Amino acid sequence: MAHHRDSRQTLADLLAENKSLRNENERLRHERDIHAKVSAGREERNDALEHENARLKVNSRSLQEAIATLGSRLMRRDQEIEWLKRQVREKERQIDELRRDMQRLREYLRG
Repeated sequence: MAHHRDSRQTLADLLAENKSLRNENERLRHERDIHAKVSAGREERNDALEHENARLKVNSRSLQEAIATLGSRLMRRDQEIEWLKRQVREKERQIDELRRDMQRLREYLRG
């Protein structure tokens, strides 16, 4: 009888351990599923960030090209402005010369 009782106790212990292992297995499965979802979310975010990074690199190159183009246009405009300023100074000098000539002519005619 004692042997029968020991067998029952061993069977009960094994069943309890089996139930505990099943619960642990279920908990680990659930944890694995959560980890897989988190990992998939990270991969999705990484893909989106890589796509955004590539888009920003293209935009950056476009902006750099636009800045270079504007820079060369500004340099040409600056050169044109300097040329125009020289032209204005030359015309002002010619006007001053003509005024002096007119003044001398008036004095001569009065004279």
